[in-house]
Amino acid sequence: VYLLLPAYEQYLENGGKNSLFIAGNINREKKARFFLNKFIEKYPNKIKIFGYIDEKVKWQLLNSKRCIAFVFPSLAEGFGTPPLEALFSGRKVIVSNIPIFKEILEDFPIYFEIENDVMNSIKNLSKALFKSETLNKSPNNFFEYLNNKFSTEKLIDEFATELKKEW
Repeated sequence: VYLLLPAYEQYLENGGKNSLFIAGNINREKKARFFLNKFIEKYPNKIKIFGYIDEKVKWQLLNSKRCIAFVFPSLAEGFGTPPLEALFSGRKVIVSNIPIFKEILEDFPIYFEIENDVMNSIKNLSKALFKSETLNKSPNNFFEYLNNKFSTEKLIDEFATELKKEW
């Protein structure tokens, strides 16, 4: 939220129109919740907090016509399942340019650069939010990509190749 909310504020101040829906367990960190509440007070008709959501609600949100893009400004990630699910739903995806996203998601998302300077990272994310409005980057061939990249046969072949290197 510390990166997303200031970037969203810049987006709104520069003419952005879309609302922001936030799902996840925000309450676990008091400071983050306080920060979030300040933005909700300032933009009460623009930000909606869902908190923790179950699988059914997650898919309803992702498949909603109101879901213009899925934003995942992670600084560190294990695998990146949420952006994959959003792409699976046919949504534009905005993610940070960390290596795992580049490896797993390749050219499908809109990337924004994470920099040491937080203000630059915020500006980069804000620009990506605007880009999502104009760029027609929907994942039309995402299913084909998944099938080619993560098929059982391909994984077995890669595993066998690695085993042969060790022997």
